[in-house]
Amino acid sequence: MTEASDYETALNKGERFLKRGNFLLAKRELEIAQSLQHKLGYQSNVELTAKLQKCDIGIKNQNAKEAIKRGRKLEKKGKLADALTQFEQAQQTAFEDWLPQKIKQLRQKIGHDRIFANINQVEQKHDWNTRLITYDETLSEPNLSKDEYQSLKDKKLIALVHLGHYREAYAWAQEQPPVSLSARYHLGYAQAAQGFYLGAIDQWLKLAATESNSVKNHTIGNHTIGNHTIGNHTIGNTIINNTLANKTIVSKTTNQTSSNNNSNSSSIDKLHQQIIALVPLAYQEAIQSTIPDNLYTQLLPLLKDNVNLKPILDDLKSRTITSLWNQAKYQEVAQHLLPLPKQPSVSELGIYARLYLQLAVNNIEYLQMAITLWLTAIYNPFLIQQIITPSKKTQSISAESLQQSLQKELDQLFEQYDRQGLINNSLRGHYQTEKRVIQAISSWQIPHEHQKIWPCTSAYAAQFDLSNAVLKSIDSWSSMEQWDESILSIAVYFTATGYSLQLAEMGETDRAIANLPKSKPNDKLSLYCWQKVAWICGLELVMNGNPKGKSYLMEALPLLVEYPQYRKDLIEITLGKHNFDKLLGLVDIMERFAYQIDDLEFREAAANFLCQKSIFLANKGSARSVYKRYVDRARSLCPNCYSVQDTYTQFNNLTYHEQYNRAYSKGKLSAIVAVIERSKYNRNLVKHFLTAMEKATIKILDSNTTNPHKIKKLQEILVYTKRAAPNSVFNIVMEQIIDELDT
Repeated sequence: MTEASDYETALNKGERFLKRGNFLLAKRELEIAQSLQHKLGYQSNVELTAKLQKCDIGIKNQNAKEAIKRGRKLEKKGKLADALTQFEQAQQTAFEDWLPQKIKQLRQKIGHDRIFANINQVEQKHDWNTRLITYDETLSEPNLSKDEYQSLKDKKLIALVHLGHYREAYAWAQEQPPVSLSARYHLGYAQAAQGFYLGAIDQWLKLAATESNSVKNHTIGNHTIGNHTIGNHTIGNTIINNTLANKTIVSKTTNQTSSNNNSNSSSIDKLHQQIIALVPLAYQEAIQSTIPDNLYTQLLPLLKDNVNLKPILDDLKSRTITSLWNQAKYQEVAQHLLPLPKQPSVSELGIYARLYLQLAVNNIEYLQMAITLWLTAIYNPFLIQQIITPSKKTQSISAESLQQSLQKELDQLFEQYDRQGLINNSLRGHYQTEKRVIQAISSWQIPHEHQKIWPCTSAYAAQFDLSNAVLKSIDSWSSMEQWDESILSIAVYFTATGYSLQLAEMGETDRAIANLPKSKPNDKLSLYCWQKVAWICGLELVMNGNPKGKSYLMEALPLLVEYPQYRKDLIEITLGKHNFDKLLGLVDIMERFAYQIDDLEFREAAANFLCQKSIFLANKGSARSVYKRYVDRARSLCPNCYSVQDTYTQFNNLTYHEQYNRAYSKGKLSAIVAVIERSKYNRNLVKHFLTAMEKATIKILDSNTTNPHKIKKLQEILVYTKRAAPNSVFNIVMEQIIDELDT
């Protein structure tokens, strides 16, 4: 083979390897071709030179990629220095955008590792001065992460506390609050050491509220949270006497741990003991400045069983409630005062009444109880007197005027919700009942020496188990056997069945009936309630088409017999604007009542009601035998009643009109006149008949028949008109016409 052919072969191989990306083989072949080119005396090939340069670039890129691959593997293995060498080597030839940032990160990380390795070595020596210097130096490093920076800040705070630099530690924490459990504990210590007992308690209470396992098991070095000793100062060895005069917060001792701490107790328990030890001085600090609103709530779980600190806890509660009240934070006040006590005192009644009214301003769910407490409070003479007495400005205000003013507050709140459409029947009924009850009882001169809360609403009595006491007071004032309905209608709300009556008045018919006793009661008050519920529910059911209502109304008959007002109410219902469809079921009941009640007015109303039903059925197209039956029953019940007689006449006239129309349609004059005679010459029928005969006469006169034929027809008409209207002028005119035709 000649050198020329070797040249071509090498050149072709080099180009093929170049296309495949095999830069090393391509370069070897192309260099052979370049060498032969000079031997053969060929001119320099620019393209060959360019291809060789391309091979050099490709080889460098491949080397860089291999270096990057090795660098990534080394980085994963944690060999950061070797990885950095590979990435730096790759950067010399590779043009990757991310490589400079990667190299920078690795250099920083290697530096961090060295720095924090140094910190670990320092922390093993327990030299707090050296630690503090190391932490300060490291904090000045420019490339710390957020977490690293925070961790170092926490460690510096701990070091400052260990060295007794409490003020500096506290100031350091203000820049950025500590995060670690240990740092938070030390911050509390620094606060306590400076006399900031409230801050220390707040810090430690929040710490104690952290996940218990996190706190219990958390240690830093050899110092465990909850039993931490700093220098010669131990928190936890504090003696609290029964009186608040002798208080010690930090006992300086050479012991590493408090001898009073049980070594077997958890660190959480120890932390609680330290908090309790701070309480007396924190209390003194609080009353000399401003008590935090949450202090009582925070301390309550710890101190509720602590007899020695109970006076402090009680006073904190009182001061906290007062502070919250002055800030109008009523919902938070409620958290301290609710639930309601079993038997509120008079002063407590005033507090809870105002609290519930304020809560109800923004939440309608509180309105029902607000109504009960507020009405009871404003009608209480002792509370009213307390309101009037303190201020000279109100000396001229009478109890009644003040009562009306306070009542207006509640009325306005109720009306506000009512305008918004938020008052349901239940709440409306509750308000009406409570007002009616308290106003009635307050007007009775009932002795109540043994009852602190008097008068009270029925719901208040039920809430605080006072119902029997109220009934006894009323009975001692007036014997139950002598009670009229003015007393019965109020006293009934204090009975067990009174709730059924309230439900009935609210329109809760089914619930009212379900809450009635299974058997009819025997005592006067409960029986009255039974009958009144039966009356209200019976009316509701009957007027809604439920036949069961009739039996309930019959149970209420004694009320109608004894109290005229119920009869008047029933009469008003029948005469009211109700759709008569709703009243149909009452007709039979009212008729039965009328036979058993000696009341002529009621009997006449019942008879009139029967007639109304008769007319209603007639207008609906019922058969005459159906609607006439009710008229007959009305006549039997009250035969001399004008309205009954009038209805009876109307129905008879209706019957005659029907008979007349049938006879008229057949053209039988004799049958028509017979109906008129039976109707006793009903004016409308006579008028209609004469009009028809007048038209017939004109038609006969206008016909082309002979006069004798006309006379015969007219005489025939005259016979029937004289029977139907003997005294009518029509007859005279007819006779004159006949005479003229005859002549």
